[in-house]
Amino acid sequence: MTSVIGTLSVHIFAIGLTIAALSHIRALAGRRSVRREMMSNAGVFIIVVGLIFKAATQIPDVPSVQLHDWMIFANPIIASGYMCILSGFIGWDRVSLNIPSWWRTIILFVIVHGATIWAFVEYPKYWAFIPIVAISSALLIIDFMLLSYILRQRYLIALPFFVLHIISTIISGLMEISGTQNLNFLEGMLLTSATTALLFYINMRLVMRLSNRGRMLIV
Repeated sequence: MTSVIGTLSVHIFAIGLTIAALSHIRALAGRRSVRREMMSNAGVFIIVVGLIFKAATQIPDVPSVQLHDWMIFANPIIASGYMCILSGFIGWDRVSLNIPSWWRTIILFVIVHGATIWAFVEYPKYWAFIPIVAISSALLIIDFMLLSYILRQRYLIALPFFVLHIISTIISGLMEISGTQNLNFLEGMLLTSATTALLFYINMRLVMRLSNRGRMLIV
């Protein structure tokens, strides 16, 4: 696990699964409106960029170039992507048609990044917690929205995977907040992130398959 190839493999695996899971979210949201799909596409692109930045900071035996000085922005970038995803995904399963507003995304940006900047000035040791909490919160909100949907449609086969993903998301967030630089801990955090990505993909794949099989398509 400590080799560059091993670490890169796990990162590529996690990023690939995350992209696959987010593509299902984009498909679900895109059934409702073009704007939802635009928000989801923007969110997926931003998240992938942030994940690539984040991977660069966790590769062992890489010379300490100036990359590491600005890679601290990886989590704020990922948080921005999830805010776009969340804005386009809220209300995806409602019967009444509604078009989401970009103002919702802007408001989320102002709240999260404004709080991050304020914490960076007032509490420089703790400012990084805010984007981590924002990412975990966005994932949990998406999970609970989908959980509500599968319970209403009685897709109980997906329930254990959603519960596991909720637990894994919370654990991943807490591990990142701890911020330790211990190598064994970083390896565990990487594997936990990969497990979370795998569960995220399984959840979205199940929802897509069950929705299509049940003809519960959103128009």
